[in-house]
Order: sequence, then C-alpha cells, then structure tokens
Amino acid sequence: MENELLKGLYDCFYTPAELSEQEEEVTAYHKASIEALAKPEHKLVLRIIDA
Repeated sequence: MENELLKGLYDCFYTPAELSEQEEEVTAYHKASIEALAKPEHKLVLRIIDA
C-alpha cells in the first residue's frame, strides 16, 4: 500500500528531463539489450561497458 502511494506521487510530480539525441540513442540501445539478453549476460555487458 505504501509503495502504491509513493508510486502515485512519483507519477504525478515527476517530469522526465528532455534527452539529447545521443542520450536517446543510448537509452534505446540499453532497452534493446535488456530485451535481447538474459539477465546474467546483460549484467556482464554493463560491467564491460563500465570497465
């Protein structure tokens, strides 16, 4: 119940910042990698990128 209240407040007041073209591209590729890879492989790819 508490989580639902917080989510409702978040949804009401949060306005996502406008993304640059590069940030939008990164977000799109990130979503595609989530859909294409299983969780362990996705985590591995993110670790490689961070390194």
